[in-house]
Amino acid sequence: MAETSLLLRLDPTRAEPLYAQIRAQIKYLLASGGLRAHDELPSVRALAEGYLINPNTVVRAYSELERDGLVYKKRGTGTFVSEEATDMAQTEKQRIVGQRLREAIDEGRSLGLTEIQLRQAFDDQLHYPDSGKEG
Repeated sequence: MAETSLLLRLDPTRAEPLYAQIRAQIKYLLASGGLRAHDELPSVRALAEGYLINPNTVVRAYSELERDGLVYKKRGTGTFVSEEATDMAQTEKQRIVGQRLREAIDEGRSLGLTEIQLRQAFDDQLHYPDSGKEG
């Protein structure tokens, strides 16, 4: 089975450590279907060299994903997406959307919107998804 190439956006200037950025982006790829059960992740060395980061950073990200049950390692072969990751993808989708909604609610409140106005804005976007796009 061939390695899956990962297109990650790592930003060393962010407060979030690089290993956490890798972990979060792999979880996003799982949730979005960009990675599927039994897909092989790039080797630690390949990912570290590709993004010019310390291999220990990748090891930590992969270890945390393994601890979460999202990947498994085959000695001498590589790191692969687990079957459980497919089941967890739905939960991750809801977590991602929930986080974005939380940010939108916080912004709305900082702009002085009431709960009723926030609900109306949500309903407007839910029922008329193109209404917020510029164009």
